[in-house]
This record gives sequence, structure tokens and C-alpha cells, in this order.
Amino acid sequence: MLLEIRKRIVEETVSMNPAFDHEGLDEEVTKALVDLSHYGELDREHLTRYARQRANRFVWVKASGWN
Repeated sequence: MLLEIRKRIVEETVSMNPAFDHEGLDEEVTKALVDLSHYGELDREHLTRYARQRANRFVWVKASGWN
């Protein structure tokens, strides 16, 4: 389930702006899912929402040059 969510979020994020340098996005989404599931969270919708939030934050931070 986590791999499916990761793949979907990464593909979704990349498709929004294919020209953007997405290096590190996959790792950030994976880390978000592992972090949350480590605490026992297994609700697919909550995991997806959290991973999407982290992906969006990653893109915003990278685009703003704060990394």
C-alpha cells in the first residue's frame, strides 16, 4: 500500500510541472510515509494526504531556494 501511495504522489507531483527538478522528491515522499506509518497510521486516505502535503512542501521549498 505504501509503495502505491508513493508512486501515485510522485507521478501526480511531477505531472503538474514536468520541467521542475524533482530530485529528492521520491525520497521525501517515502520518508513521509515511513514516518507516519511508524507511528501506527494505516489509514490510506490519511497517509495519502500527508504524503501529498510533504511533496507540495518539498516543491515549494526547492522552488523558493530555501533548501
